[in-house]
Amino acid sequence: MKNTIRIMFGVLFLLCGLIWCIAQESGAQVPEQGPPLPNLVKQADGHWSPYQAPSYGEGAKIHTVQTGDTLWDLARQYLQTPYLWPQIWEKNPYIHNPHWIYPGDPILIEEPKLVDEPRIETPEAVQEEEFPPAQESLKAFPRKTRRRQIITYDQREIDLYYATEAELYGSGRLLSQPITFDMFVVGAENEDQEINLGLGDIIYINRGMRNDVYPGNRYQVLRPIGQVVNPITDKQVGYFYQELGTVQVLIAHDDNAIAEIDFSTDMIYVGDGLVSFVEKTKIRRDTDHKFQRFVGDNGKPTGNVVYMLDKQSIAGAGEVVFIDLGANANLAPGQFCSVYQVLGPHEKGGEFYSSYKTATLDPQLDPNFIKNRDQALETRNIPRVIAGELVVLEVFGNAAKAVVIQSRKPIELGDYVQIQ
Repeated sequence: MKNTIRIMFGVLFLLCGLIWCIAQESGAQVPEQGPPLPNLVKQADGHWSPYQAPSYGEGAKIHTVQTGDTLWDLARQYLQTPYLWPQIWEKNPYIHNPHWIYPGDPILIEEPKLVDEPRIETPEAVQEEEFPPAQESLKAFPRKTRRRQIITYDQREIDLYYATEAELYGSGRLLSQPITFDMFVVGAENEDQEINLGLGDIIYINRGMRNDVYPGNRYQVLRPIGQVVNPITDKQVGYFYQELGTVQVLIAHDDNAIAEIDFSTDMIYVGDGLVSFVEKTKIRRDTDHKFQRFVGDNGKPTGNVVYMLDKQSIAGAGEVVFIDLGANANLAPGQFCSVYQVLGPHEKGGEFYSSYKTATLDPQLDPNFIKNRDQALETRNIPRVIAGELVVLEVFGNAAKAVVIQSRKPIELGDYVQIQ
């Protein structure tokens, strides 16, 4: 017990000594606390203080004293240790007694003084070649071996995978059955100032711990868009839900929770729905895969491009599309699909109609040419035209989400799709 008391007094002695040393370094003698200072004067900004603070230039780091503040606390807050409070006092010489500061007083804050660490010279990574003097250039001189500097480059995620988080969690899902939502974004911290919510905004959820909502849980934000119909067959495919981003719960109460938007690809609104977040598999890019421009029918299931984001009608490389092939066609993430178009009968009119006209021919030279030509065009049977290629990212019941990885011409809504 006596040893413990001795140790405690020793620690207190050392702390007092450290404070005294810092005060000595600051060049000022710390006065006694004493009674509150008299002669308070109303300052220009309306607060009362016995001091006359100087005016600080633009860009100075100023802390305005709040009720309960001390230099000890300010040093802990700004300098990471309360024992450096004399340095704050040194930078604010208008404060005669550091024990008495008043709400509204401006405190100039500067970084703590640190002792410079000794500089250690390190050899250069690359040595320069040594060359002989010009007048002796014909002689053979030994030279030091050049050390090669190896430069490495980090591969971007888009180079390693076919899709990033934006396509995986910020595009959409096409489901055969509608979702019954019971969790919603019911409010936001700044809903009185902004309608559009995005990354970093605080939202409020209408479910809490009674519904297994706990801090750390993540949820996907969805917005129903409507039913999707195959533009070729007019058959209903399913219900499309736009993926807007994800949120993570910070604080959970019994019947509500506070969450932060930690990822977003579109504006989130109060009223959007929430479902549990599910980690999705990233599809690593196959560097050996070759695009086949003239691939024929392989007998595997065939469908159509039935939906594009933002209700577009064309898409190119890197864009997400939805097809009406899914688990019902044994489709799996990572599989490739060919996108093709069937030209059908020859168009005899329109913007791109051939400028080759019958009027340029002399029927008397070959009276059967026009007849045979027209018959060949009307009865033509030509291979399908490969417009591009997809890789499947996510599979649903009777639909799938895919990204266009090759497009030699625009991918159009309704184009045919066949599993490779």
